Amino acid sequence: MDNDSPTPRFLTRQEAAARLGVDLATVDRLVATGVLTRYRIGGRWVRVLTSEVAYLADMPRDWLRRC
Repeated sequence: MDNDSPTPRFLTRQEAAARLGVDLATVDRLVATGVLTRYRIGGRWVRVLTSEVAYLADMPRDWLRRC
């Protein structure tokens, strides 16, 4: 993989779960509660912003208990 490639703007729910170290149900809960913003791509596929996931990944892990 090329290190100069741009960071993707959107992640799948599965990719977000892997980056956050949580399961898919937790990502769905974060979307349902408004912590992560859901985007529909092509009317069907759900994506979340890479920047929002990166922000949560950099926070102390206790944020998860408050969601």
